[in-house]
Amino acid sequence: MPVLIPLLLAVQTTTPDLAELEPGFSFRIYQAGYPLERVLEPLVDEVPNLDERRSVIDCVDEEGGFGDFDDWFVVVATTWLEIEEAGEYRFQTRSDDGSYLEIDGERVVWNSGVHAVQSRDGAIDLDEGLHALRLIYFENEGGAALHLDWQPPGADGFELLTDSVARTEAGVTRVVAPGVKKFAPDLGSLTAGDGLALETAHPGWRVENLRPEGFEPKVGALGWLPDGRLGVATFDPKNNGVELTEPNGTLWALSNLDADDADAIVVEEVATGLYHPLGMERVGDDLFIAERDGIFRLRDADGDGTYETHELFAGGWISDNYHHFTFGPKFDGEYLHASLSTSIGSGGEDPRSGSMIGLNGPNPPHRGTWMRISMDESLSPEDRVEYLAGGFRTPNGILPLPDGTALIADNQGAWRPSSRIDHARPGHFYGHYNETHVVTASYPEGGTPALHSDRPTSPPALILPQGEISNSPSDIVAIENGPFAGQIYFSELKLGGVRRAFLEEVEGQMQGGVVRFCQGFEGGANRLLWSEDGSLIVGMTGEQASWSWRGTQFGLQRMVPTGGGAFEIFDVTATPTGFRMRFTEPVDSSLAADRTRFEARQWGYHATAQYGGAKRHEESVEVLDVRVSEDGFAVDIDLEGLEEQRCVWIRADLASARGERIWSPEVWYTLNRIPGRTLPETPPFEDRGVLVFSKTSGFRHDSIEEGAGALMGLCTNLGLPCDWTEDSQVFNDTTLAQYRVVVFLSTTGDILDLQEEAAFERWIGTGGTFVGVHAAADTEYDWPFYGEVVGAFFKSHPKVQPARIEVVDRDHPSTAHLPEVWTRTDEWYDYKAAPGDAFRVLMRLDEASYEDANMAAETGTHPIAWLRDDETARAYYTGGGHTVECFSEPDFLRHLEGALRWAARLND
Repeated sequence: MPVLIPLLLAVQTTTPDLAELEPGFSFRIYQAGYPLERVLEPLVDEVPNLDERRSVIDCVDEEGGFGDFDDWFVVVATTWLEIEEAGEYRFQTRSDDGSYLEIDGERVVWNSGVHAVQSRDGAIDLDEGLHALRLIYFENEGGAALHLDWQPPGADGFELLTDSVARTEAGVTRVVAPGVKKFAPDLGSLTAGDGLALETAHPGWRVENLRPEGFEPKVGALGWLPDGRLGVATFDPKNNGVELTEPNGTLWALSNLDADDADAIVVEEVATGLYHPLGMERVGDDLFIAERDGIFRLRDADGDGTYETHELFAGGWISDNYHHFTFGPKFDGEYLHASLSTSIGSGGEDPRSGSMIGLNGPNPPHRGTWMRISMDESLSPEDRVEYLAGGFRTPNGILPLPDGTALIADNQGAWRPSSRIDHARPGHFYGHYNETHVVTASYPEGGTPALHSDRPTSPPALILPQGEISNSPSDIVAIENGPFAGQIYFSELKLGGVRRAFLEEVEGQMQGGVVRFCQGFEGGANRLLWSEDGSLIVGMTGEQASWSWRGTQFGLQRMVPTGGGAFEIFDVTATPTGFRMRFTEPVDSSLAADRTRFEARQWGYHATAQYGGAKRHEESVEVLDVRVSEDGFAVDIDLEGLEEQRCVWIRADLASARGERIWSPEVWYTLNRIPGRTLPETPPFEDRGVLVFSKTSGFRHDSIEEGAGALMGLCTNLGLPCDWTEDSQVFNDTTLAQYRVVVFLSTTGDILDLQEEAAFERWIGTGGTFVGVHAAADTEYDWPFYGEVVGAFFKSHPKVQPARIEVVDRDHPSTAHLPEVWTRTDEWYDYKAAPGDAFRVLMRLDEASYEDANMAAETGTHPIAWLRDDETARAYYTGGGHTVECFSEPDFLRHLEGALRWAARLND
């Protein structure tokens, strides 16, 4: 087992430039998930649950000093003290429960144990200048409090230590992730590669340095130059929210790579003036580099080995946020492929959930897309670009595939509960919704929506659970030779190292698994490049603690195959009853036949506008049976209760037939489809009926029972079978197949689990029709697909009162009987945003006709009934139906009857 020191949170050792600091403390909370009796050290690779800049450490739980955290957590607060006068300084911690304070790595105050608020103090001599301070605190149960005081030389007593002398990293984008974290005590049951990250190189490879002393590249791109030299593009990344407006990158050429001593490698500067270079590809003698504002072509016109020509080859997109990057390009033999990231910044309120957005701002057109670029010289730079798919956030890795699709590695964040690798297909949407409602000085009318965001979200091919297997996936390369040919490697920046993944297609959906593969590098891996000799070059970068591997910021090394190998998981494929695991060597059959050697868990995620997201519905999965193949290379595992659209974690505690322990026993498999799944036979359309669903997990309307009775009566009049339920378990393939229409009658809150949501999406995809009544718009805010079906989400309402409804479309069964202006009494909803262009508005409110109307001023209109009928969904929504009286009102009942007639296709 490796030494523990590198696995714990590092103490600040390198003194920063004062210009890179700002007043304050970095205040981070790590959730433990079990009772605590002493201060625990979070492991170095753990991402905090909360990360804030604070002006003082003065926290009381009753005042929200610890956010939403109550019990069982650890706080790590860090800062640099700017000391102007040398002398003895005293420090005091007041905490409930225990804490300790370190300055420059020296323990100054120790406040141990589980207790109510108690004070401890200590002294240390400090010289002028910056001094690293670290305060660690744990909360077990009950009250929570943490205060940090000091007494400078000459002071009469203790006072709060404030940001008048405390300095922290300026403008940090503070990355967080939900869930329970790992701490030093966990190391007793975990080892490198088994519960923890690998610490060394794979046994079949050795890691060699490729940089001479003094050359410290922060690698944004790697590529081979026409003369055989290694091209390394570097720039200084800044994760501080400040947009850099000047080029900041350099292209270097490295030669003599096979020298016995890395100091003999020759480094030459061959181009300057690059702007955020984050990808490089050579086509013929031309070099194409992905820069902030376009794909640029570099040419060595005079053949002297340097690049004098630097011209825009493809562009047309806007980059006006510090997080607007261009990734790629990768050449497929015909086209260059690249991708664009989205913005971080402005904050605001998400229209779907009402939650505040901390790290997701408005975007200009084309952000968050995958694009391909024609090599046709006759086209302009803008006309060479074809935008293929949207919904990506930070797509830092791209690998074109021969069939015109691509694999794209995307990073956790808003609308990304966890990092992932998508199998990108033209015309598809991958889940990141660009903000359209947040108004800034640059975007007075809001941002541009993501490409194809009006279409259903395509699931990831590989879910990369945050903090377990990946935190910041970057480059992807295909494995073309060797035992793993046909699989992929991808680099990982935040957790460091290289991962191996394998994919399969099941019922038209790509899915697969990922395992740990290789570590032992000097920095966080950002770029990969194959050499002709079969070695894999790894370029590294990093910036500040939130976007680096253990604080490292540069590196250039290569993995060289040694001809050896390891006993490890070769791949995992889904079966109708579980999985087949294949190994690189025959397993010890006596171990593999023991089902207690296998563990499995499954969970899902729910994407929201918030940064990251917790696992949902996590549960253990029972291993029912295991069967070892005759040759010993495979084990079939039967698991109970597997569900689709889950990440399945499997641990195989095995050894090879020759007694070698498995290199890394864990695999994370994304189960989008269970092979051999038999969908129920759908009854003839004329035999299918209507399901009225009225489950609530928030406000419950008194009118639900009256409304359900009225709807069932209308269905009887129309000759439609009708059922009414509040049991969400009916949302399965078998039961939904019995219905042509599902009515959400004043449902509220989060009412379906992930499996039920998936069944509803499949049902809509096979032609089912949704009808929403009133509070159906107050339902499932964090389910993007539902938002595309219901059309708009509830925001607020005034008191129940009469209002005039403008019937703007009377060419529909639900409105044909109504006058052009329909006056009636109801509770009139304001919506967070008007339904998009995919929806046909039938009726809207005259806001001048009732009190406290406030939607049209923001949106320019106030629709109250609408529908859509396209490849995404067939759906109808009406905002009426709050009061009991609504469901005995003749015109409103005819309105509902017309909606049901259209939904059930009785007029078709």
